[in-house]
Amino acid sequence: MATAPLTSTESRPLTVEEYLRTSYRPDCDFVDGVIEERNLGEYEHSRLQGRAHWALLHSGGGMERHRPTRVQTSGHS
Repeated sequence: MATAPLTSTESRPLTVEEYLRTSYRPDCDFVDGVIEERNLGEYEHSRLQGRAHWALLHSGGGMERHRPTRVQTSGHS
């Protein structure tokens, strides 16, 4: 799998197949053939998520943590 920096610019739109075969650092989104920087959220939102995760993890309820999942939301190809 190829790795491409976010700063690389393409002179043509990418296909879905090209996007899926490439790993981007930092991670980014594919929107209408164009690579866009992924919105990682705001500091306060991240802080609240971290606190909620810690509270659930230490509540004794046997909680598990899971990584975010990306999905394709339209049928464009």
